[in-house]
Amino acid sequence: MKRLPLITIAGGLLLILLSACSTASNSDTRDDGVEVTSPEGALFQVVPSNGAPVNFTVEQVKAMPQVAIEVDGKTEAGPALLTVLEEARVSEFSSVTLQGLNFNITLEKSEVTDEVILDVTNRGTVKFASPTVPKENWPKDITLITIK
Repeated sequence: MKRLPLITIAGGLLLILLSACSTASNSDTRDDGVEVTSPEGALFQVVPSNGAPVNFTVEQVKAMPQVAIEVDGKTEAGPALLTVLEEARVSEFSSVTLQGLNFNITLEKSEVTDEVILDVTNRGTVKFASPTVPKENWPKDITLITIK
């Protein structure tokens, strides 16, 4: 029986380990320990109540019409959440939940106005912004938007 050199065996095991670690999704952990996953290349995903999930990339979000709002003396800019929902072909809904790494927020339909925006951060993630919600309650690093 021919013996394989130890370096060949170690290299093979390393390749197996590395391939097992790579996945088709981006993953992070929220403050409460819950792992949040979004599909590879997607900034976030919109999940309609009765349809297929829709993924959005940074480029798609930046290409949408931008809305600027003023909150605590600072300008926040990004597409209106309503625009994102239109792009995801969501026309009817009763509530929207935005899941971020720090926490979630659920808005009733009446709370989703043209001034509720998704702001792409300098880090390439997206955060919630609204003049009617205190800044400390804004979800950051949003990866999932669920529609009901």
